[in-house]
Amino acid sequence: RVSGGLEDICRREDILFLESLNKQARWLFQEQALGLPELYSRLAVRFRHFLIDEFQDTSSLQWENLFMIIEEIISTGGSLFYVGDRKQAIYRFRAGEASLIETVKKRFAGFDLKEEVLNKNYRSRQEIVGFNNIIFSRENLKRFIAQKQQADNNDFDLFTCASEVFKFSDQIFRQDRPGGFVKVLPLSDKTRQERDEHLREEIFNLIKDLRERGFLFKDIALLARKNEQLEVLSAWLIEQGIPVESEKTLNIKHNFLIKQLVSLLKFL
Repeated sequence: RVSGGLEDICRREDILFLESLNKQARWLFQEQALGLPELYSRLAVRFRHFLIDEFQDTSSLQWENLFMIIEEIISTGGSLFYVGDRKQAIYRFRAGEASLIETVKKRFAGFDLKEEVLNKNYRSRQEIVGFNNIIFSRENLKRFIAQKQQADNNDFDLFTCASEVFKFSDQIFRQDRPGGFVKVLPLSDKTRQERDEHLREEIFNLIKDLRERGFLFKDIALLARKNEQLEVLSAWLIEQGIPVESEKTLNIKHNFLIKQLVSLLKFL
């Protein structure tokens, strides 16, 4: 009922959500066959070169909508340039398909293909690049997956799949960016409360150490898997008088002054 009501509102107000755009385009192109040869021909004349960044975030539906146009362009002397990282597709952002990077390469195998691997890291320092190279090395992946599958009693050949995705993960660091530091601390405490106490103590010790080394609070960032975890971390820091900026604290709706103002307006 909610979905039907939303569709009625969209039709009445002439609204089209972004997630529906590709489905509508596919329906028009395939089901209605709106003069496809002429449509593709005109687009191919107007657009001669396609550049698609973050290609791992492209869904199969999005690609199928573009394929015939791009095929027409390439066949008449145009070009397709796409850049992507299959490792990032694990997040399935916008229904992205990691396999599309190889699929596209195979579908255009008859054309002049050029493939280049960008293996130089321009962002991170030497120690961080080296740490990631060890973590995602073929030997370490094989060891980790073997332990995981033995624990789960799973016979699926996950290693072959993972090694294909991570085969270009080894990177070279910039010679002018030495240094960096990585430290791994296992949280082996049994209970949730013990783990939290251990984590809290380690975080405060780390921040204290960084401050003594001359780093400002604005130079320090904490990352977590989930938003609720960040909320817990923020609460710990605020309790210690450490200034915190996060998506939630920067959101005007969560500002305590705005909350007080809204509460007062309710009584007016």
